[in-house]
Amino acid sequence: MYAWEAIQQSIEYIENHDDQALSVEDLAKIANLSPYYYQRLFYRLVHKRVGEYLKLRRLAKAADQLKNSQDTILKIALDHGFLDHSHFTNAFKATYKVTPNEYRKSSVQLDHFLKPDLILNYTMIEENVPLIVEDMVLTIRKDKVTQGIELIGKRKKAPIKELGKPKINS
Repeated sequence: MYAWEAIQQSIEYIENHDDQALSVEDLAKIANLSPYYYQRLFYRLVHKRVGEYLKLRRLAKAADQLKNSQDTILKIALDHGFLDHSHFTNAFKATYKVTPNEYRKSSVQLDHFLKPDLILNYTMIEENVPLIVEDMVLTIRKDKVTQGIELIGKRKKAPIKELGKPKINS
């Protein structure tokens, strides 16, 4: 399993268990990683800390429920893992700058933090198998250097127009 797959697995778990108390240790176990490495990898791939991600996803689901149901704010808070009404209201207001009650009464739709799908960010490529990306064909190969080589280059800033189309040598 690739590292991003382990993190995605824990994200799916979070999505399906947002009503429960979730700890970094529990999520790290699901991903089969140490809590320290899990947190580092999660932040690197999701660009949010685990606790912040949990809060934002819970609030997003709660905001949808506020607009689409007549459930009480306390029920919605408890449905999404918040301890009580005031904890939920404080988190909601800190994130969206409006209380849950004000949001429910308004016609405004909030922008939510969406669940990331990490597979969309990664393409697996095998050695010696061409991959077509935009206007390029990439092939990863492993060569063994048997003699010393010297690389010489120049650096110049140039406008895009000046670069033209790349020439492909076969």
